[in-house]
Parts: sequence; structure tokens; C-alpha cells
Amino acid sequence: MFRKAIIMFTSAIFLFSVIGAAEKAQDLVDCKNPAEWEGMVKSNDLVKHSGNSSFELYGKYPTEIICKQMIPIDLDKTYKLSAWMRTLDKQFPASGYFGLRMYDKDQKPINFNNVAVFPATETTLAADAVKDAKELSVVKNAEWLKPKDSAVAFNVEDKYQDLPNFDLARVDKIVDEGGQYKVTLKTPLKKAYPAGTRIRLHSPWGAPFYWVASDWMPAEWKQFSTSMKGEAQSGTPKDKFWKGTKYVRVFVWFGNYNRIPEKDARLLVDDIKFTCE
Repeated sequence: MFRKAIIMFTSAIFLFSVIGAAEKAQDLVDCKNPAEWEGMVKSNDLVKHSGNSSFELYGKYPTEIICKQMIPIDLDKTYKLSAWMRTLDKQFPASGYFGLRMYDKDQKPINFNNVAVFPATETTLAADAVKDAKELSVVKNAEWLKPKDSAVAFNVEDKYQDLPNFDLARVDKIVDEGGQYKVTLKTPLKKAYPAGTRIRLHSPWGAPFYWVASDWMPAEWKQFSTSMKGEAQSGTPKDKFWKGTKYVRVFVWFGNYNRIPEKDARLLVDDIKFTCE
């Protein structure tokens, strides 16, 4: 009987330890300590969703706070990102963005334009492109005439194996010259590319994954969240990590580019969580 009790006690201790370790492993960000975050942020001890305080964001658009920790990602596991957000004073509405900055194996940022492809736009250079050139001769592909804004991605591969592609040049305009397209770039090429180089069009925007929350914030606490698992082969879905992601950092922006808060507006953020289920 005594031996059985010892075994049960030992098993209980082991189970408690495992559960405790699992819970601790899920605490991937510290949302209560401003010292763990970079950017302009202070504690608000009077208005909070839970605990002793919330984060108060303010300033000019865009004012960002971002967790200092570079968090490694296991693509076989499910992650949940969430936060409670609100405007401090409804007379001065605040807007905000909330999401993840993703990084590759070398901790290089992966932005929207590195993975957001325009499908069926692959083609090749019709002629050599020299360093510092601002024009490209491109083998015609009618899909190139559809996007209003775009960037050229160079040295593309089958099945998007080149993603994230950091070899980009922003397009200014595309002119159909009959036998080929003349593509004018916004800035000169940083290096040369030979004729036949495989290319495609990407979105030109260099933004991170910001739209877990994206709007004017309510006057009362509201939770914003998303779950993510696995890796997207291309594109920027909300439920998968972008191609090549090995690390992430959680961030919040005060202000939206098309919803600029007034000077006295304040954004409150609390219970920021990034957990591995």
C-alpha cells in the first residue's frame, strides 16, 4: 500500500512538472514588462484588461513597439497570436496594426513583396540588363499589363522555390513595344542580369504581416487573434507563416496609413500572447 502511494505521488509530481514546463514553454512573449519591448511605449496603471497595467502607445504614424526576442518557429506546431486592444478616450480615436515580423534562417526580414507573387507572370529578360540600368527588355506576357503597381523579381524558380525572393526592382511603367515589353524601373539596378534570366512580378509593398488588427480601435476592450500553422508556398495568408520563416517578432503599430489619429489619441494594448499549442 505504501509503495503504491509512493508511485502515485511520484507520478503526480512528474505530471505536474510536465504541465508546468508546457505552460512555461507557451509564454513566448512578456506583455507586462515594457523593458522587453522596443519603441515608444509606457505602462497605463489605470486602464487595463487584466493584471496591473496595459501598454499605452502614442506618437506620429507609424509608432511601433516590437518584442526584443527573436522567437524560433516550429512549422509542425500550431501558434496563436492574440491581444486585447482599445482606444483610451473615445473622443480621440486611435487606429492600430497588430501582427508579426517574420525572418529567414539568417534573421533577415521577410516582407510582403518577398513572397506576394502575381500568379502566371513568369517570363524572361529579352536582352542583357547592365548594372545601373533603369530599363529592361522583357519577353511579352500579357499578365504583366494587369497590376497597377508591381516589382520585378529576378532569378525565379519552379514551384516558388526562390521564395522569399530578395532580388527585386520596383516597376515604374511597362510599355508594349510590339515584339517585347520595355519596363522602366523606379531605381537603377544594383547588379547586371543576362538575357534569359527568369523573372516574375511581385507586389511592391515592403510591409510585414500587420492585419491581425487593422482599423480604428473600439472604445472598449476587444480581442484580436489568429492561429497559424505550417508554411505558405507563396502569398501572404493569415493562417500560415510566409515562405522561409524561421523566426518571428510580435509587434504593434500606433496608427494606420489611411487612418491617422489626432495628436491626443492613445492606443491601449494588453494581454499580448504568442503561444505554441
